Amino acid sequence: MAMDYERLQKKKAAYQEAKKTCGDAFAAMEREFEIQYIYESNALEGNSLTLEETRAVLRAAEEGKDIAFCAELLESMRRKKEEK
Repeated sequence: MAMDYERLQKKKAAYQEAKKTCGDAFAAMEREFEIQYIYESNALEGNSLTLEETRAVLRAAEEGKDIAFCAELLESMRRKKEEK
């Protein structure tokens, strides 16, 4: 089913209005969508990271942590999970 241009423009306007109206809540929803998208894309490619691990690695990367830190973070998260 093809989406006509007018309908697409209405959806775009509604999106932009929600973004202005909801501010931080909307930004948080967008960020969660992005994390879920990255997790699902990686899972399709065979990556074994859990959603929680993906979220932690992305947070660390945003904070400027290097790959060695991320590897240690994942290792500690997995050990903690094994202890439970």
